[in-house]
Amino acid sequence: MSYIFWLTIAVLLLIIEIAAPAFFFVFFSFSALVVAALSYFDVVYELAPQIGIFAIVAVLSLVLLRKKFRDSIQNTQSPMNATESFRLDADIPAKSEGRVTYQGSPWSAVNDTDADMKSGDTVIIARTEGVRLILRKPE
Repeated sequence: MSYIFWLTIAVLLLIIEIAAPAFFFVFFSFSALVVAALSYFDVVYELAPQIGIFAIVAVLSLVLLRKKFRDSIQNTQSPMNATESFRLDADIPAKSEGRVTYQGSPWSAVNDTDADMKSGDTVIIARTEGVRLILRKPE
């Protein structure tokens, strides 16, 4: 039954990753899935070794894979350039972060300027940082 515990941990960690996309918790979720599989197949059935395997797999995957995956995600999710503009559907105060809808999907967006951005304003995507749009006003 301990595999259910580890599956629950994996799902909770994925929910945390989705809520706060730092590309960090996904590796701990992966580690919990590994331990769940080992527990399910009775390879490891005591809690102490399961915790040890969880920690080792989490740290190794985090250290070895995080930068590689983060770079590949940034490269595939950054087709935008500074000429792409859209209308805001929410206010974003100066030097603050907010949520916007871009191409039908919700995004975290950062107002990287000293001026407030109001709903209805046309803005330009200056760059992306992970899954966040860095916005500026057109000149």
